[in-house]
Amino acid sequence: MSSGSLFATATGGHTLCQFTAQFQSFTHALTKSVGPLPSHPLLSGAPAGCASLDLRYDLGLAVALAGAATVLVSFICLLRRGRRAAAAGTPWPIRRAFDAAASWLDRRLPGDRVAAKPRIRGGFLAILATALLLVAVSAGTAWWQSYRSSEQTNAYLTAYHALPSITLPTTIEREPSSSCGEEVCGHSPVNPPQLEHTLEAAVHGTPDAFVTDLVGCAGPCPITIYGHYDGVIAIASAFWHFDVTRDGYLPKGATPARPGLTPRPGHPYAYFLGSDIIIELANPDQND
Repeated sequence: MSSGSLFATATGGHTLCQFTAQFQSFTHALTKSVGPLPSHPLLSGAPAGCASLDLRYDLGLAVALAGAATVLVSFICLLRRGRRAAAAGTPWPIRRAFDAAASWLDRRLPGDRVAAKPRIRGGFLAILATALLLVAVSAGTAWWQSYRSSEQTNAYLTAYHALPSITLPTTIEREPSSSCGEEVCGHSPVNPPQLEHTLEAAVHGTPDAFVTDLVGCAGPCPITIYGHYDGVIAIASAFWHFDVTRDGYLPKGATPARPGLTPRPGHPYAYFLGSDIIIELANPDQND
């Protein structure tokens, strides 16, 4: 893995880790003033995987800086060796080419040449050529990034309009997009773990619990699948459906929200049963 990819892949997780650490520091300070806060993995303990992400981030950054320093030192050494070779009367071929170009251009400049000293030197042309090359590379890179961004946006818009018509299995009941604010919303009486393979097939992806492993879950963790739809990154998630009963009985298959409590008639008792499903696309304009 290159230093650039090592640094890029760790940046997002490193940022999230730092935010989580700062949030935990704040909550710990708040605990000293107001007493214990509600129990949640994000409020206590160290975030999972932060040490590994920090190591990858720091290693990638160190390698990138070392590479840049090596390139700069190498360039300075080559420049000094080139000057010594020219002073010894054996200039490098590239130096001879620039000197010849400078002499040719100097002879064709308007005006009388009264001094023997040339008005244009090969070093000036070398600097000018380097600057023009950098400008050309920067312009080409900017154009390519703009082109790629336009292509990604067009692909996203095409997939965005097509995704709502995706065929859902009979175990998932489609709901209006306004109910969840995403491209596809649905509800299922089936719990999230049993929907994992169904969502994998829907977006041709695989599960990834990176975020939930990092910050934890207040209740049962959702199932999150990362895949693709029409060439665009798609994210399918099945969250545990939260409900409350007052009749003192739990439906079959329900998971109590607070296992230590006993359901009693007339008293609210929270539980999880079924799934709330969303399928969304990663918008390239928002760096999702």
